Order: sequence, then C-alpha cells, then structure tokens
Amino acid sequence: MNRCTQRALPLLLVLLLPSLAMARSAADEAFENLAHEYLSDLVNFSPVSATYVGDHSADHRLDQVDAAARERNRQLYKEYEAALAAIERSELSRANQIDAALLD
Repeated sequence: MNRCTQRALPLLLVLLLPSLAMARSAADEAFENLAHEYLSDLVNFSPVSATYVGDHSADHRLDQVDAAARERNRQLYKEYEAALAAIERSELSRANQIDAALLD
C-alpha cells in the first residue's frame, strides 16, 4: 500500500461510516414495504380514513359497514397482523420500531 493510500484510507472510512450506520436492515425494508402496502390498502379498509390521511382516491366512497365488509376487513387486518408479527422488532431502526408499535 503506498503512502497516499495509507493516508486516504482513514478518511474514506470516516466518510463511509455515516452511510453504513444509515444502512437499512432487512427488517427495516420489510417493515417499510408492509407499512406502504397498508397505507395503500387503507382505501379498502376505510375510504373515509384514507381521505383523512390524505389519500383522496376514494373520496367518492363511504365506508362499508355491513357484516360482509366487516369480515373482509377482519381478514385483511389478520393478514397484516401476521406479517407484522413476522418482522423482528429488535432489528428495526428506532423510528420503525415506533411506527411498528403504532401500526400494531
């Protein structure tokens, strides 16, 4: 290793450390995908709630509150609950741990 490389290596490491610390874990990526999917699916759960959080794609619809709609929503919530439970919370960033608790 030449002298220039020897001097540049510590500087390179210092510059790379923040990006390594910011690297997302597989758990973070899985959670972020799940959270995005949930927000996209919110229109199916509740068009009114979707409007409330800023998704206006279903402004022309009201929530369905009959027994069949409640059962569909229950099944979807169970699927999301199982997918969320499969993500190791201790591997999430602190921000995603908080978001996962809110989603849970």
